[in-house]
Order: sequence, then structure tokens, then C-alpha cells
Amino acid sequence: MQLMSRLAVGNQTELTTTPYVSALFGSFAKLPPMYVLAGTAELLKDDAVQVVEKAKKAGGEAHLLLRPHMQHDYVIFGNCDVLLCYGSILQSTGLHVFI
Repeated sequence: MQLMSRLAVGNQTELTTTPYVSALFGSFAKLPPMYVLAGTAELLKDDAVQVVEKAKKAGGEAHLLLRPHMQHDYVIFGNCDVLLCYGSILQSTGLHVFI
């Protein structure tokens, strides 16, 4: 995210750590439960891990499904067992869906 932040603010490096540029630097208090999907081959993997850690540290409920060798947005491209991904989401949220 630091690289993307730098692209957004240019040489104004003091702005790269503000929540206006990166949500990682904002408050994670009072967020609803979240479920984060990430692949180990994506550029934003470390950010996904940090989001989940920060949410938990702030007292929130957060889950991370980290799939090996997958790229960003792998679920929407059908590059994994989509039912496994969605099943994991449903299990962690306690929702029940019949197909």
C-alpha cells in the first residue's frame, strides 16, 4: 500500500500515512464483521493481513482466507474452487444458504 500511496500523493511523503490515502492508517473501531479474501501472489496480500490484524486488535470480528498462489480478485475470475471460498464465508458468518 505504501507504493500506491506514493503514487497518489507524489513527493508529499507525509501524506502517505493518513487515512485519507490509506484506510490502513484509519480507525478500525466499531467496524462491522469483515471477511477478507486474498491470494499469496497478490501485491496487496500484506495489506489484507494488516487489515484483519488491526480490526481484531480494535475489538472487531475479522476473518482472512489466504489462498496460495492466487492473484488479486481471484474469486471473481473463477481461479479457485469458488464454492470453497463462498462456503468458508458463509461458515464464518453463520449464514445458511441452500443451492
